[in-house]
Amino acid sequence: METIDPLTLPAYVALTRRLGGDLWLSQGASGNTAVKQGDRMAIKATRTRLIDMTEKTGWVAVDLARLRHGFEKLWAGAATPSARRQAVVPARSTLCCPIAAPCPVVRG
Repeated sequence: METIDPLTLPAYVALTRRLGGDLWLSQGASGNTAVKQGDRMAIKATRTRLIDMTEKTGWVAVDLARLRHGFEKLWAGAATPSARRQAVVPARSTLCCPIAAPCPVVRG
């Protein structure tokens, strides 16, 4: 599976960890971060504290074309709940807010 550019990923992880380590920038230990790059999006995984994200854990790469296709099926009423999940998110992934990915800009 294609992933996020190796130059983008360290900056994304560093920013996420900085936000999670400063109580003035986030409430508690959690929150959401995401970065888009071309047809991919890295999203902080559910149950991962911001400060605990690394370049190998705590996030999931999402194929935006696959996600958009899944939502098109959902919006058309063609997907059952189990088929909807299969079409939208890879089986091992958990996303806090999958509805944000089809949007052109994600703001936290």
